[in-house]
Order: sequence, then C-alpha cells, then structure tokens
Amino acid sequence: MMGIVVIVLAVVLPKSSSPPPTSSPETVAINTLWRNVGDQINKNGASWNTDPDSTQYQALDWLANVDHWSTSFKDGDIPTQVLVERYALVVLWMSTVGEYRPYTLNVSTSVCTWAAGIICDENDEFVTQLKLTNVDRKYIVVLSWKRLRVNVLPYSTAFCWCVFVHARFLADVKIKGTIPSEVALLTSLVSFIMANNTLSETLPTELGLLTNLNTLDVERNRLSGYIPTELGQLTGLTRLDLFGNDLVGPIPTEIGLLTNMQIFGVGSNSLTGSIPTVIGTFAHEMSLERNRFTGTLPTELGLWTTLTKLNMYNNLMSGTIPTEIGLLTNIIIFDVGKTGMSGTIPTELGQCTALVRVSFQLNEMSGTIPTELGKCTALIDVLLHGNYLSGNLSDILCDSGTVFEAFWSDCGTSNVTCSCCTACCDGNQTCTEQVQNAGT
Repeated sequence: MMGIVVIVLAVVLPKSSSPPPTSSPETVAINTLWRNVGDQINKNGASWNTDPDSTQYQALDWLANVDHWSTSFKDGDIPTQVLVERYALVVLWMSTVGEYRPYTLNVSTSVCTWAAGIICDENDEFVTQLKLTNVDRKYIVVLSWKRLRVNVLPYSTAFCWCVFVHARFLADVKIKGTIPSEVALLTSLVSFIMANNTLSETLPTELGLLTNLNTLDVERNRLSGYIPTELGQLTGLTRLDLFGNDLVGPIPTEIGLLTNMQIFGVGSNSLTGSIPTVIGTFAHEMSLERNRFTGTLPTELGLWTTLTKLNMYNNLMSGTIPTEIGLLTNIIIFDVGKTGMSGTIPTELGQCTALVRVSFQLNEMSGTIPTELGKCTALIDVLLHGNYLSGNLSDILCDSGTVFEAFWSDCGTSNVTCSCCTACCDGNQTCTEQVQNAGT
C-alpha cells in the first residue's frame, strides 16, 4: 500500500505563459546564494550549471527558495563551507533516483541530522563520513522533493517545490543514480561508503580532491568506465574497494602511490592488463578475481611480505608459481585458481605455515604434489582439482586429523590418492562429493 501526500512548501508566484524575467524573486535568491558560496565551490573543482533542469541549478534553487535552515542565518553567522557542504549533499540527493533516496532533505536542521549515515565532526559542522549503503528493511517512509509547474489561475502557471511522502513495504532497498562530482566539496570527508547499491555511470575524477579520505568503498554497484588516475592523489587511503562493478581498462600505475593502502579490492570487474607489482609491497589484502588480467605472477611476489590475502581466481594469466612464494609467511589465503597457471607447486609453499585456504584448481599444473604442503597445518580449504598433479594426499595432509571444510582433488583418477578429500574429480571434471575420512 502506498500513501501520497503533497504539500506545497513554497510561495506560489503567478506567472504568465511567457518566460519569467531574470529578476524574479526566485532568481534573485539563487544569485544571492551563489555570491555567498560560488567562490568556494569553484575552488573545489565544481561550477554552477545555469540550466534550470540541471541538478546543480535545482540544488541552489532548493537552498535559496525552500530551505529554511540555510536562509535563517545572516551573512557570516555560519562558515561558508557549511553551506557548500549542504549544497553538495542536496546535489547528491538529486543525483539519485527511484523510490528510495539515501536521506531526507530537512529544511529545518543541519545536514548532520539528515541520516545516520551522514556523520559530522565533533562540532556538528563539517561532514566527515558518508555511509550510504543499501538497507534491509521491510517498511520505509520516504520524503522526496520535486520542482513542479502548477496551474494557479486559468491562464497562469508557477513553479513550486513540493514534498511527496511515500509509505510502503520494501525488501532490499538500494540507492539508484550517479555519484556527482560535487562530493569533492565535502573536503573534511575521511570515509566515503556507498556500497551494495545500484549506482551507475563513472567514478568522478574529482574524488581525487578528497585528500583526507582513508576509506573509499563503492563495491557491488553498476559503475562503469576506467578507474580514475586521480585516485593516486589519495595518499592517506587505507581501503579502496571497487569490487563487483563494470569497470574496464588497466589498474592505473598511480594506484602504486597509495603506500598506506591495506585493502585493495577490484574483483568481479572487466579489468585488463597486468597487475602493478608495487601494490603488493604494502597491501594486506588484494582482491583481483574474476577479471581479465594477463601476464605472469612476478618474482617480486617475494616482496609482498605484508600480504595476508591474494585472490586472483578466474583471470587470463600464464606462467608458473614463483618459488619466492615461500617468503609470504603472513599469507592466509592464496587463490590462483582458473588463471592458466602451469608448472609445478613449489616446495617453498610449505614455508607459508599461516595458510588457511589455497587454490590451484582448474589450471594446467603438473608434477608431484610436494610433501612440504603438510607443514601448512592451518589449512582447512584445499582446491587442487582440474590439473595434472599426482601424489598421495592421504600421507601429506590426511594424517594431520584436520576436518577440512573443502578439500577437492583429482582423486577420481589413479594419479591422486586422498582419504580425507571432500570431493574427488576425474579427468573429465566430473566431481563426486564423499564423506571425509580424516586420519587420527
């Protein structure tokens, strides 16, 4: 069930059918507001779009002619940046579409009260965090603003800002729309999270102006285009998560400048090219799976000593696993399944005693499974199937008594013996799950 209430919140000024004069009260108010905030907006990479249908113009119109809060102060009573950030959040709101908006525009209060995901500094002045993810709720009340032309007299019309109140049941609520360049006006922002929504189009290059940012998370959206090279300016960034979008092209080399980055997630996109080796020298987690990366695993892999997770599953790579893998003593997850890898499993893998999950599945690897793998006693997920490997896994891993969550090998052939595998595959990639029989 949906209820709709329409409330006219602006003074309706009769107008003739001819274009309104440029000196109308509405336009004068917009121009006055622009004089107050325009210089600050221009300095931060944005500009005023004079097209009345643009979100930028409509945001100024709302602030100048509807918003009580921003017009209730005398000049100089509040910092210009506070008004600029209010403008930026109105533009962001107007850049979203659909039944659910990320927050409600409140004409009577500071932006710090608009939503739980808008977090301000200790003085409740400047926005420091945006956490606008999708929400799982069954019932929502949504307020939306719209600029409409209404009939006032038989031969006269006017524009007004009207608020629509929607009440309805929804299951999985996602924010739709785009990320406007005006988010760069939130200069105190340290965290920008709009994950698990349906945002589209490209990432604005102006994000590179948010030099205080330490978290940029827009995973699981529908963003397209290239990763902006300007993100390399965010030298304080510790988390960059672009997982699950439609991004294309290579990883910009400028990402290698983010030496404070700990989590780098670009999995499940359509990225190409090789992986910049410098990223691994400082990252703790690298999510690169389900892309179109090419090239080989470099010997510089041995320099990635801070790495705890490397997921490269399902790419278009080639070559062998470097023996330098043995230097990754902190690695917990190592997944190069379905990447086109060949050669043998290095005996040096046994030095990675922190390993919990290892995957070489669906490659062209051959040779004997090294007994050194048995030194990795923390393993609970082992995926070796779909290769040309041979060996007695019953002796290498099953005698440890570990109850594996997933242990797949080609034990459906005569080349591999495994009494504790959870699934055995044959040469035709037909796999049969089996009851695990761990050693004691």
